[in-house]
Amino acid sequence: MRPPGPFSRRFVLLLLLLTELPTFCRALATSIPLIQPGDCTGSQYYDVTTYSCLACSSGVAAADGLRCTCPAGSAIVGNLGSPQVNCSACAINTKVSLDQRTCLTCVNSICDCASSAAAEQNFINKTVQCVSCSGGTTPNVAGDQCVLCQPTYSSTCTCPAANEAGGLCLPDAKQEFPSLTFWESLYLFSSFDVCSVYSNATACQVLTNMVIMNVFSSTSTAYSLYVKVSNPLLPQLIYSTSSQLGSTAPSGLSYQKNAQIQFRLVKYDVRGNFLGWESVTGGTLQMCPNTQSVLNAAFAFGTYYSQSCTLQVSDLFQAVPVPVFYELFLLYTTTSGTSMLWPVPVWNANILGSSGVLGSSALRRFFLIDGISGRQSNLSNQPSYVTVATSLTLSVYLPLSPPSTQPPFQLTVNYQRQSLSATAQVSFAVTYTQSQGTYKTNTDIALGVLGALAALLAFLETSSWLRRSGQQNIGIMVIIKFLAFLCGTLANAFFLIAYGTAVYWLIAFKGQTSAVSVTLPPAGGQVENDFIIYLSVAFALKALELLHLLVTQLTCNIFLVDWEKSKDRTASNTQGKTNVSIWRTILIANEWNEIQVHRKLSPLFQLFMVLLLLEVVGLKNIATKDLTQNLNPATGTYQAPFSIILRFGISASMWLAVGIVQVIFFVFIYERFIEDKIRQFADLCSLSNENLCPMRGLEPGSDVQTFEVLLSERVRDQYEKIMQPLIEAPRNQKGGNEKNPLLQQRIKTYYTINRFLSSFLDHVYKDMDYMVKDKLFLESVLDIEFQQPIEKSILYKDDRYLFSRTLFYSHELVLLLFDTLLFGVIDLGTQNFVLATILTFVVQMFVKFLRSLIGKKNLATQTLVEENFLI
Repeated sequence: MRPPGPFSRRFVLLLLLLTELPTFCRALATSIPLIQPGDCTGSQYYDVTTYSCLACSSGVAAADGLRCTCPAGSAIVGNLGSPQVNCSACAINTKVSLDQRTCLTCVNSICDCASSAAAEQNFINKTVQCVSCSGGTTPNVAGDQCVLCQPTYSSTCTCPAANEAGGLCLPDAKQEFPSLTFWESLYLFSSFDVCSVYSNATACQVLTNMVIMNVFSSTSTAYSLYVKVSNPLLPQLIYSTSSQLGSTAPSGLSYQKNAQIQFRLVKYDVRGNFLGWESVTGGTLQMCPNTQSVLNAAFAFGTYYSQSCTLQVSDLFQAVPVPVFYELFLLYTTTSGTSMLWPVPVWNANILGSSGVLGSSALRRFFLIDGISGRQSNLSNQPSYVTVATSLTLSVYLPLSPPSTQPPFQLTVNYQRQSLSATAQVSFAVTYTQSQGTYKTNTDIALGVLGALAALLAFLETSSWLRRSGQQNIGIMVIIKFLAFLCGTLANAFFLIAYGTAVYWLIAFKGQTSAVSVTLPPAGGQVENDFIIYLSVAFALKALELLHLLVTQLTCNIFLVDWEKSKDRTASNTQGKTNVSIWRTILIANEWNEIQVHRKLSPLFQLFMVLLLLEVVGLKNIATKDLTQNLNPATGTYQAPFSIILRFGISASMWLAVGIVQVIFFVFIYERFIEDKIRQFADLCSLSNENLCPMRGLEPGSDVQTFEVLLSERVRDQYEKIMQPLIEAPRNQKGGNEKNPLLQQRIKTYYTINRFLSSFLDHVYKDMDYMVKDKLFLESVLDIEFQQPIEKSILYKDDRYLFSRTLFYSHELVLLLFDTLLFGVIDLGTQNFVLATILTFVVQMFVKFLRSLIGKKNLATQTLVEENFLI
């Protein structure tokens, strides 16, 4: 035979690779089927190496399902830890040993012993013999030896069935109680009897635990039995019988800011066994997972803490299958240096306020998870429900030491029953409260005083308006004006109270450097609710004041007097025409239109700087409910919730500070050295011989160009008489060519008014003359004129350009406070400075657009300048 050629060898190699390919693929597979121990049959065990069910080569699966064992009557041969076993069946008249390692010969062929006998095993002779238990003995649980009878049983180790409970023989027959859990049916009456009769300390602990487990009833059977026990070994259930729990607090308690509060827990299991002491740190009482630093922040004194999460009830039950009971103590040091423990009162929120002593008393003990009460028929069964402490709130009350009506620390627990398949919303919180003392009284006094001053100021403003308007009687318009002025003054009063409240708490709380003695008002409390009301009312009233300002400015009368005389007096007088150029009037009208919304600050720059300071610099972090002042907290550290009072305090302070800086810069630097639009407008009028400025000054030798005019009734009537035809004309019609009657009427009215006002200023009309004078100091302060223009009109010299009151320029305070309150109210509802900035900017632009649009139309109507000529 010829040896295989190269082609044959390649073919053989390829065939080998193809036949081995499935093995390689199996070796590279990483996914495995999901098989759990419960999926295995009675003849299989669960292999923890391959995570699969394997057949038992001999015998059956053990109880845990993780190994094999021999069936009854068979011994295990030579097993040294393998999950597989070899079984050897025992012969007749033999019995397998308790450890299943060998078969023992039954003495006298008796393999099954009586109930009063023990099957003693002799491994030397490999025999098993039945021995009768006597002399106060009884077979043990395994049945392989005699042991002493339980002390509560008789000398013959017998007990009536009605007296047997929980492995004990009770002196009294068991009582039947309705609505007991399976756990209580087993151990409630026995623990009560053994605690009261035999002074068993563990039984007393079990009885106390059962009272605590009845979290939804203040009159449970367990409690009715508990109160019947008179034994010093019975743990204290009720915290104190004193109506003033604050009197139980230790004296001299004091904490520096951010000092750690030291708590200690004493623990007991459900069977009453003492489990020791434990320090309360991190997640000892907190079920929500988080970093250790975040969890420890709960016990930093002065820090409002809140953590919540959603957990699977099955995971909670798996972590704590049987309840653990706690008693909470505060660890403190006396002035002599001795470490002392003060028990912290615990309130069960589920029974608080219900009938019975438990409904009105603080307790000493509590638990977090109870998976025992929901088990039925057998304690090894899965519970039908799990009782979970879904909310724990540690309340701290200042002052810490007596005299005080409240204890310095108390814990409130809220429980819920949940099925194993459900999820539970659990939370842990630390809150701080204190007596507000005279704060409410002081606020009410401030509100009363400022409200009275606001009403007085509104009365003065109404009186001034009444004098200037020339009205003789008090009518509906006067009342409306008074209410409008009152809205503005009251808005300032409420703003001062709200802002003062915020700044007070900002300084008093955040400014503490040593022992903490001040805490923030509780959320939803009277102080916070009053603050929200004051802030909301201030904003609403300020909005009404702004609306009144807009209506006043958008309906004011404006007329531009062209002082230049016509060169052709005949044409002017006979045809109502003139050769004086109209473009100067149009120029002045356009300049006035431009400065209608001119302000002393830039709203856009204002918003940018406030947002920069709050969000980028991090000043918003000062508004947190803790005593830290870190503007940029590190990642992973606990961030306390924000206080709405502190948020308004810091945001309003930044808003006012930036606004005031802008106004100061604008008035003292920008207007002095760069541009002053108001003064430029007055100079432009003077140079154009327009408005109230026929010369550099109205009087010879005077540079005063602006005046406040208080017209006499006669002058006012004449002005309104001339304007009446134009007012009655349809306003929705526009002039077209020169033959249009409406245009002719407008031209005629314009020149008539112009001549009348020019002649009035030239003292032409002796019966409508005027005089020029300076205002008295008190008149300037109160903004009211004491002298009435009866015979002559009065022109008060105005070197402060008060004509700007008809513009936004002179109402910067109203606009600034409105923007501040708007920003604060939006943040109050959204808790978002960025959103507040955006919405405030939108409202600012809308108000500016409205003022410009309607102001332009009013300017065209009042000055008789076509709107098309206004830029």
